[in-house]
Amino acid sequence: KLNANRVVVGTLRGFDQFMNLVVDNTVEVNGNEKTEIGMV
Repeated sequence: KLNANRVVVGTLRGFDQFMNLVVDNTVEVNGNEKTEIGMV
């Protein structure tokens, strides 16, 4: 869950000591609406 009540779903590919994330096949879910984002 992110700011503005956004939710993203995907495959965690990596992270660092600062908790920066790399997520692949990402989809943002906002209520009933889904938006494919790709790699974040």
